[in-house]
Amino acid sequence: MRAFACSGSIRRRHVPSAVTAEEGVEASRFFDRRYDGAVMVGLLFLLSEERQRQVLARIADILHPGGHLLFSAPEQSCQWTDSLTGQLSRSLGLAEYRRILNEIGCPLVECYRDEGGNHYCYARRSDYRS
Repeated sequence: MRAFACSGSIRRRHVPSAVTAEEGVEASRFFDRRYDGAVMVGLLFLLSEERQRQVLARIADILHPGGHLLFSAPEQSCQWTDSLTGQLSRSLGLAEYRRILNEIGCPLVECYRDEGGNHYCYARRSDYRS
C-alpha cells in the first residue's frame, strides 16, 4: 500500500483521501512509516540549518531503497524573511545540500527551476547504505 502525507490545505483541495497531520515536521508521526517518495515544497528553508540537516537525514531513513526526494530551496546560500510566514528563511546552498544528501545516502540526481524562478532539488536514496 502506498502512503501519502501532506498539509491539510493541500489535501482538502487536491487529494481528499490523503492522511494529514498538523504538526511540526521534526516530530511528525509520518516518520513512523516507510515511503517511496517525499516532497517538501516551501518547507525546508523555514527550518534552522541544524534542523534542515536533521529532517533530511530522517527522510532518507524512511525512504525505501531507490525512493525519491524532491524539495525546494534557493540554489545559492542566503537568508531572507519569508513573505507568507514572516519567518527567517535560509538556504544552505546547492553545494551544501549536495554534500548533506551524499552523506545521508540520498545523492542529488538533478535540479530544476520552474517558470517562477523557484529552484528544486531531486535526490534518490541509494539502494545500499552503510
